[in-house]
Amino acid sequence: MQRCTNELYWMDQQAEERINYDWSDTNLDYPARQRQYENFISKCLESKEGTITKLNDDGEKLIAADHPGKNVIEAHMGAVHADWKEYLNLLICEETHLKHMDEYHKYHKEARDTQDLLRRLDTEVSQKYNPEFKDVYQTEGLLSELDDQSKALEHFDERVKALQKRGLQVLPLKYRRETPQKLLPVEALCELETDDGQIQRGERYTLLRNNGAKWDVKDAAGKKINAPAVCFMIPPTDPEAVAIADNLATQQKALKQKMSGSRATLQKRYDELRKENSQEQQCRQLMAGLDKVVSDLDKQEKAIYSKVRPPLEQNRPLQDSADRLQDMKDIANAVRRIEPEKNSKVQEAKSFLASNSNCASAPQLHSKMDETNKKHNKILELLQCSQEKLKNSNQLENSLQNGKNLLSSYENKLAREELAPADISSLEKTQRELGVSRKAFVTVCTSSCCVINYVDTDLFLKMIHFHICLSLK
Repeated sequence: MQRCTNELYWMDQQAEERINYDWSDTNLDYPARQRQYENFISKCLESKEGTITKLNDDGEKLIAADHPGKNVIEAHMGAVHADWKEYLNLLICEETHLKHMDEYHKYHKEARDTQDLLRRLDTEVSQKYNPEFKDVYQTEGLLSELDDQSKALEHFDERVKALQKRGLQVLPLKYRRETPQKLLPVEALCELETDDGQIQRGERYTLLRNNGAKWDVKDAAGKKINAPAVCFMIPPTDPEAVAIADNLATQQKALKQKMSGSRATLQKRYDELRKENSQEQQCRQLMAGLDKVVSDLDKQEKAIYSKVRPPLEQNRPLQDSADRLQDMKDIANAVRRIEPEKNSKVQEAKSFLASNSNCASAPQLHSKMDETNKKHNKILELLQCSQEKLKNSNQLENSLQNGKNLLSSYENKLAREELAPADISSLEKTQRELGVSRKAFVTVCTSSCCVINYVDTDLFLKMIHFHICLSLK
């Protein structure tokens, strides 16, 4: 008898605990209850069932032995059997509630995580994928990243669809603690005898009032029954769960549209930057071509100065001036060979500037073009002046050389006149010949326009005068 009383007390405690447990959405400690339930099912249920079975067997033996207290024994056995049946039904209810609570909270957690991720992506698209102040390489990188994000977002299609499907199966657990605005159907999870009547498992009832641990329900016949709330579940759907799933689908669709718009904006800017970059690259190539022309002209300018500025070699001035004059002709030929390339590059630059005036480097290209033209004109002027100078220098050196050669010939001729003429007529003839030679030499020296007019001419005239004096003696 005592053993029956102990088991009845234990089962009453277990039933009371489950009836008063919070099976609504606000209970976040349900995982601990779930572990406790699983631990009992796996480790204690079989032992407890054995205890109840042994009590029943012992009672049957006592009754069969016609025990004097068999009526009391039968009553206790009946109570234990009824409470054990009720306890097993409550275990079924507990398992079902724990399952639905787990599904409910997992669904809402995944929905929140998905919503947070979509919000972060939306913020990132708005802030990060802005083409302003980005060069072509940065814009290209953003396009690549946005494509990756778009592919990742495609995986959300299945995730959102799965949440929408699961949302239709989520139970509205909040109505276990809140009074619904309209009558809701409920489903019995177990069989249970109440003071108002029998609750049949799987039957649908109408929830009249969810007043705490006991609910007022109405069966199909309209009979009102007051029974523990743990014996019922409110079937799907949960309006909030459906609304959350629909909101996720709307949020995802809006994000896709935003990403598509951002990509279009980035692509447009990227194409513009590529075009600008192509123009810049072409502009830089044109400037490089003009720089090469200027560099080639600089080399010729240095070559001109190297032939004009140094003095002529003292021991071979005539040959040196002739060599330099020939070198100047070679430089002139080199400049003429550069001119077609210069004209071509300048014309290309003009055509580019005419069609791409908005290019960022257009002012620099225009300056390069002007610099090239000015450099070419300068080289032509310098070349003309230098050629004239070297030509005059060569003519001067040639005249000097001719004068010196003539002077040398006269000196040799005078040196050969060793004997004076024998008579007056021969002497006068010699004087006339010397006078003619003097005039011819002075004419040559004057035409040479050089210092020989003042030095060598005087010396020559003195020699002639000395020779005449010797002849007169």
